[in-house]
Amino acid sequence: MRFLVTCLALFSLFILTYILFGDHFEQMLTGDEAKEFFAQYETWAPLIAILLFITDILLPIPATAILATLGFMYGPLLGGLIGTIGSLLAGTIAYLLCCALGDNAVKFLLGKRHYQRA
Repeated sequence: MRFLVTCLALFSLFILTYILFGDHFEQMLTGDEAKEFFAQYETWAPLIAILLFITDILLPIPATAILATLGFMYGPLLGGLIGTIGSLLAGTIAYLLCCALGDNAVKFLLGKRHYQRA
């Protein structure tokens, strides 16, 4: 039962964040709006892009659109490098969070019986 409740809670959380923020981020970070968004921050744009990649761990940020915009703004090499750094940092942070929370978090979320079955 705990497994089902956990799955429903996580699903609800992701759907709720998409309902609340998804359209806003998608509209803001695709097409010409994305270029304008990053252009207004000039030198801070790469850092903001990297932070958006990291935020994509929890919020529905269109990472592909950010990467494409970085390519248009900085060219394929520099834009790709910034996107790669952002993606690697996001993946590393998510991995470290999983390591830090460890088995106890999984046991708490799933219950001991489902943990052993998994």
